[in-house]
Amino acid sequence: MEVVMKETHQLQQDEIRHEIPAQHQKKPQFLSSKSLKGNQSLFEFNFRENTIKKLVLEDPKTIYVGNSKPNKKVIIKQDCLYIPALNAKNAIRHIHNKISPEYNPKIIE
Repeated sequence: MEVVMKETHQLQQDEIRHEIPAQHQKKPQFLSSKSLKGNQSLFEFNFRENTIKKLVLEDPKTIYVGNSKPNKKVIIKQDCLYIPALNAKNAIRHIHNKISPEYNPKIIE
């Protein structure tokens, strides 16, 4: 009786890499629209850094012809919330009433 031992070979598997081709990169997409009333401004509240600042949306050099309203675009940043309000103090009040009274953001001008 002969004992035959088989040799086992382990095949090395190829590494799997997940790459996004340049043509499939993320493009900006429309999320929502918000109308600002009267003298309201848009405030950016960063809840990680606990800061709030006013966003400047309009270029003063731009002139609009006719009665068409200009479209203003905001690039949304990570960890930020956007609040329409008359001033920073009013925006902080909105944060306390609608989100949490624990936040007491610092105003950045």
